[in-house]
Amino acid sequence: MSRQLFALMLVIAGFIAFPNFASAHAKILGTDPAKDAVLTTPPKAVNLMFAKALEPKFSAIHVLDASGKQIDTANTTIKGDGHNEMSVELPALPAGVYKVMWNIVSLDGHKMKGDYTFTIK
Repeated sequence: MSRQLFALMLVIAGFIAFPNFASAHAKILGTDPAKDAVLTTPPKAVNLMFAKALEPKFSAIHVLDASGKQIDTANTTIKGDGHNEMSVELPALPAGVYKVMWNIVSLDGHKMKGDYTFTIK
């Protein structure tokens, strides 16, 4: 067997054995409310959409008030046809700045986390 053929077979075997290296991360596609949004009406939920399906057991959204107190009142739910959307319900919120913190594990094993803020006037 030639060296080139052997090297090609090793590369192909690597992609079969470790498919995560060939796939993209589950990047965030959208948020509601949007990052840095200034709202006059409080949202009833925070919704995030990702490029890949999410593992429900290891994916969550938490919303904190300006003092750092967690104010979301329900468990994060995973939804969407591709299981790539997650949401958490919120209580009635007074005016203030709120921080959305999220962490996910996509079904292909990639871990990501992030945060952003929105304001209610």
